[in-house]
Amino acid sequence: MIRALLKTFESCTSGRFEHVGKGEVKDIPFEGVCIDSRNWKEGQLFVALKGEKQDGHEFILQLYDKGCRHFLIEEGYDRTDLMGSECLIVENSLIAMGKMAKAYLDSLNVLKIAVTGSMGKTTTRNFIYSVLSKKYKVGAPIKNYNSQTGVPLTIFNYDRSVKIALIEMGLEYKGDIKYLADLVRPQMAVITSSAATHIETMGSEDAIYNEKLSVCSFFNEDNCLIINEFSPNLSKKKLADVPFEVYSVGCEGSDLIVRNMVEQEGHLEFDVVYAGEHRHIRLDMVGIHNCYNAAMAILVALKIGMNIDEAIEGLAEMTKEAHRMDMFKVGSLNVIDDCYSSFPEALESSMMTLVNTKSQNARTVAILGGMNGLAERSVELHHEAGVKAASLGIDVLITIGEKAKDIGAGYLKQTTNMGSKCQYHHFDTKNEAIRYLDGLLKPIDSVLIKGSRIFALEEIVAAIKELDK
Repeated sequence: MIRALLKTFESCTSGRFEHVGKGEVKDIPFEGVCIDSRNWKEGQLFVALKGEKQDGHEFILQLYDKGCRHFLIEEGYDRTDLMGSECLIVENSLIAMGKMAKAYLDSLNVLKIAVTGSMGKTTTRNFIYSVLSKKYKVGAPIKNYNSQTGVPLTIFNYDRSVKIALIEMGLEYKGDIKYLADLVRPQMAVITSSAATHIETMGSEDAIYNEKLSVCSFFNEDNCLIINEFSPNLSKKKLADVPFEVYSVGCEGSDLIVRNMVEQEGHLEFDVVYAGEHRHIRLDMVGIHNCYNAAMAILVALKIGMNIDEAIEGLAEMTKEAHRMDMFKVGSLNVIDDCYSSFPEALESSMMTLVNTKSQNARTVAILGGMNGLAERSVELHHEAGVKAASLGIDVLITIGEKAKDIGAGYLKQTTNMGSKCQYHHFDTKNEAIRYLDGLLKPIDSVLIKGSRIFALEEIVAAIKELDK
């Protein structure tokens, strides 16, 4: 964790350092950084950020009374009542926090690896962390801290013994990835996929692809990019003219070949081939896409000097994140909780897992919320998801909320065309769906719950856990 004198960041932030009050001045280092007043701990620097709903400056006096004496604040805030405090006064506290993180990271002697992508970036990051930690001190990832606030907080959590900085970078608006790439200046990057996850804010899939690729904006010929060629928009051929090395995971012709992928109840099996060496891998998790994610972690390890057996050994210790392909039983029900997020490619993959892992004679039940951020393609892509659900043979479809109605429309149309039996139920709200769950689900059903983060379908997961099946 960062331990530093606040005044040492005056230059990099173009700010103004100030001891508030008179008397003997003694510089005291802060230890750690906090942006949420509820989580402040003694000795931490509090960064007062201005958000859409709240302004961190409103909580400064409250924290001062608790003992906080280090503040990053914006011009115009009255510091009269902060006697004995150290303040760094800046024009924009968010930008200044990023500059502080950049300066601190630059002071560490570390290899910097960035991970981004539309699908699988957090899981891939966790695989990489698990693998590299077998041999190196890797800066620990924090939840899904991948934004302009999350990345600096991740960096501030590193201590000076860290040898590898592993940083996830998320996209919401144009310029996000390039901003974070400038802050971190990675020497290696991983792009897991490029898909229609942010069309509403980015405008097109091409714009999304270009933004993902901007993670390499500051690369030189000594740096390298690793891509997943199983993702339709990513290929070494498209990147033939870039001034840095590109390596890939994929089918025949890729640098690391993935073959014979099999998904069964509770686990994955697949083979990898690298430089003529063949290995068979088993993972106690589900989701075919996790074969690609694990393979990318292996390739990262190989490119920094680990051998293939060291890399594979590390895969087994990967920490899973909540609500991401979490498979468990509730009585005789088999449940897949994948409700952290949803977009077309991820939804299709999850539904395939539902079908692949169901037990004999079990019904497949998909409980789906909408997919956010699809803009003018929303109706089309939701409808296509319903068609795919029917084509995969999903026995029961339950949709929740207005957007998800279009999934139901596609499902009903396709099942009619196929002449197949199906059940479809729609509910306007989660509470309405919860009231009927017990009657809709039967013993030994295999159940998938998935929807965009904004719809918070973990409430459905919690309700299922209360059922007696």
